[in-house]
Amino acid sequence: MIHLDLILQMTDSVNKLAEEHQFSNWCERALQHALIQNTALNAHSEWQITVRIVDAAEGQALNRDYRHKDYATNVLSFYYDNPFDEFEFSEYEEALPEYYPSQGDIILCAPVVIQEALEQKKSLLEHTAHLTVHATLHLLGYDHETDDEARLMENLEIAILQELGFNRAY
Repeated sequence: MIHLDLILQMTDSVNKLAEEHQFSNWCERALQHALIQNTALNAHSEWQITVRIVDAAEGQALNRDYRHKDYATNVLSFYYDNPFDEFEFSEYEEALPEYYPSQGDIILCAPVVIQEALEQKKSLLEHTAHLTVHATLHLLGYDHETDDEARLMENLEIAILQELGFNRAY
């Protein structure tokens, strides 16, 4: 069973891409589906995910700073491991939480997402759902660097999006 604490952030200058409950549903479904596919992920049942909707300038800055690519991209994912690993808590060990949530950020660049939806002749909601599912799978360690990884990730995305009622992932 998945427990997700989702935080939605938007700057004043961007269009709202979806409602908070929709982002939460999309992330939860991706997490649940991935857990079924990979039982090794069962240790990660508590999640805190922040979805941040940004403008082109912030999207470009984040992509440049973290991926060294100087353009605004549609979506970025950042996974954070155990926040307590880097500290020495030996004398306070009994006070540490027994379980900590896995944490991640999903950054969606609204102008890029809107433009892509138009170009791909998809609804904005459908494209936003796809990118959110895609980013959530990245938080779980899925990638598309090789053809095999890409096929696995795309098949998962298609299955999850079909479950959510979206039939045109690609």
